Amino acid sequence: MTLEVALENLAADTDTWASAADTITTMSSSLAGLTLGEFVFTGRGYAAGVAYEEVRAHMESLTSTGGTELNDTVSTLRKIHADYADNEAAATARYNGMWTYDG
Repeated sequence: MTLEVALENLAADTDTWASAADTITTMSSSLAGLTLGEFVFTGRGYAAGVAYEEVRAHMESLTSTGGTELNDTVSTLRKIHADYADNEAAATARYNGMWTYDG
């Protein structure tokens, strides 16, 4: 495996994490819009409304935090990719011409 192949794999993995981050961020936004009033349910509606909101708010919090964490992971992976690419380019420039092959 060469560095070039490893960088391609890292880029593909980063895209996968970015897709997951987008999905969970969308979930969090959707959950934010699903609030209901406490009295929306009939009968024993107040307790059901309160329980619903507790679960909805908890899920929104989890997905919001998850989206933030996944986006941070994506940023870190992109920085690692850039650092490897920059280091490879710098090493190539530094060592270029140091050894020659006269065949």
